[in-house]
Amino acid sequence: MSTCNNPKDVSYHTFPKIEQMQKVWVTKCKRSDTFNPRTAHICERHFEQDAYERDLKAELLGLPPKKWLKKQAIPSLNLPTGTNSSCSVVSRQNCQKKREEDSARADIVHALLTEDFPQEQSLPPAEENIPEHPNPDDTNTSKHIQTDVAMTTDASTSCNIMANVPQLKSKVASLEKKLLSAQVQLRILKKEVKWLHSTKFQDDLVKKRLSKHHSPAQVRCLLNKGTKHQRGYSKEDTSTALIIKSSSPKLFRFLRGKKLLALPSRRTQEKYLKDFHCEPGILKDSILLLKKKLENESSPHAKLAVLCSDEMNTRKLCEWCPRKKKVYGPHSKVQIAQVRGLTHPWKQPIYASFNTTMTKDLLFHIMADLEEAGLAIIAIVFNMGNTKLMSDLELSPGKTSFCHPTNPSRDVFCFPDAPHLLKLFRNHLLDDGYEFLNANGCYASLSKSDLEALLNQDAGELRIAFKITSQAHLDCRGSARQRVRTAAQLLSGTVSKALQYIFGESMATQAEAINTVNNWFDTMNSCQVHSIKKLACGFGIHLEEQQHALNKMEKLVQTMKIKGKKSMLPFQKGFLISISAMRGLHEAVSSEGVNFIMTTHVNQDNLENVFSRIHFITGNYSHPSPMESLRCLRILMLGGNHDIVLKNPAVMDEENAMGEENMMGEERDTDYHDPSTDTLCVSKMATCDIIDQTESGDSLLSDDLMEVDS
Repeated sequence: MSTCNNPKDVSYHTFPKIEQMQKVWVTKCKRSDTFNPRTAHICERHFEQDAYERDLKAELLGLPPKKWLKKQAIPSLNLPTGTNSSCSVVSRQNCQKKREEDSARADIVHALLTEDFPQEQSLPPAEENIPEHPNPDDTNTSKHIQTDVAMTTDASTSCNIMANVPQLKSKVASLEKKLLSAQVQLRILKKEVKWLHSTKFQDDLVKKRLSKHHSPAQVRCLLNKGTKHQRGYSKEDTSTALIIKSSSPKLFRFLRGKKLLALPSRRTQEKYLKDFHCEPGILKDSILLLKKKLENESSPHAKLAVLCSDEMNTRKLCEWCPRKKKVYGPHSKVQIAQVRGLTHPWKQPIYASFNTTMTKDLLFHIMADLEEAGLAIIAIVFNMGNTKLMSDLELSPGKTSFCHPTNPSRDVFCFPDAPHLLKLFRNHLLDDGYEFLNANGCYASLSKSDLEALLNQDAGELRIAFKITSQAHLDCRGSARQRVRTAAQLLSGTVSKALQYIFGESMATQAEAINTVNNWFDTMNSCQVHSIKKLACGFGIHLEEQQHALNKMEKLVQTMKIKGKKSMLPFQKGFLISISAMRGLHEAVSSEGVNFIMTTHVNQDNLENVFSRIHFITGNYSHPSPMESLRCLRILMLGGNHDIVLKNPAVMDEENAMGEENMMGEERDTDYHDPSTDTLCVSKMATCDIIDQTESGDSLLSDDLMEVDS
């Protein structure tokens, strides 16, 4: 429409495509200029409401109706009365006129700033001296006056402008410099903005943030999920893979399959670990690894060590080792020896051999190699099944130590495994029964039938002896007898109090005997510096009470009788040896500044944990094959202390995590590290040191096995 201002808040409709209707619409517009109806539009203000189709859907849903014109709709509102140019044409004409005026004004300013200012250029006459109503009779006079005034004004204005030209020029030059500087700065800022919005900058920023806590391979894995194969694994990545694999092979396969972590394959691990040997006999590389770990220890007690050994059953079969070109087997057992710190929570397997019994000569050979590596063996731990070793070392309740083979000035104390002694005490109680000496010099009998009577009397809903049951604790057979937990529950203070409460004075002696065994086990199995029970604290924290518990147990073992036995059995001698050895060990280390001893460090729980982990890594809980046991042992040795290292694999080391003062045996208000949760204590830094030395050799991480009929 020629009179429409083209508002912005309305709808616009295109001209109809039917030529006849299109001509009607063009006529209604009454435009004097020509325009293209195919691209032109008319706003809704020129149509009546009846010209639109009814939107029933919008009316039912309460939505704004869509404005669709009927096919025969014609503009009928706000039409122009005559033929005029459209508002857009007028607007373009006004704009053109304004541009011409601006151009003329710019030419005048440019002429004023130049030196060759035209003197003859006329300026607007000064109107202040011209009369408002000139007399027509004085026309000539008025013309002369106007000419004189114009000439005077022109000359004075020209002089003023010429005087300001140098100042204006310097101002223009200064502004041009500022403009140039601003343009340069603008270009720089545009480049920076373009860089900040680029994908490369975002990737670099993410890499920089992730690199603080992840290795380069981990960063690439997180940023490039679609990449099938990763490259460039570092020693930290390989060590992390070994840590995870030693903890759980299933977890390793899951993380690597889902690409949640950049973990190298088995072949890559083999490449880094070519020269780490794990063959039957003394594990020289394992001792070297432990030596490197303890090189930077500043504590004088860090190298005080305890040596323990035990056997694990294996599948009796033959296996072919392609690397050695040798057949291993058939073997039914593997003997593993492990060394651990007395005051520090480190441990490491140092010996593995098939169908071998720990003898005196072998023990002294291992101790000599450890002494050469800088470790001071101060105690050994064994189970009561190795009677030949006890005989060779001439152990008895009166002789619980022997001189170190390479350092005669140091005594090595011998400890039968305390949990094993507790199980033997339980087994003889259930199989034979005991007779305990009371205060009157008479013997009181305790057997399995007495405990069954206790369960029958304590059969209500609220039980006193709630820890024990008939099936799990009294009728245990086979492998169930290997569980230390059930033995500790049967010989606990709760059962002692239940006997005293239900049977009264008739069972007072038996209840006191069970309580004495419970107190002895608390003392010989302490795993915390401070505990709720005084006896369960580190040995030496409450020395008087702990010594009293050992004295009572010593007296009980010396005076009790086993039904049907006339002499003292080997396990009774084991109790007496362990009690005497603990006293001697505490006296020896206290003179060197050690205030207490974690008595779990002088039992075989840590070695049993190694056996359990070997079963777990093999993927089943049956007996592993001989070569599988060596392969799993290698993974465990290199896996390290995963629960500490993985908190911050780039910087965390075991010494920093545990705290030097706590490991030296000084008293603290915090709990001591529970050895039952320990893994093989080879830190990640030590693993990387071994990896540094690997250059060439055969693959030793996992051997291809071939079973042969045995």
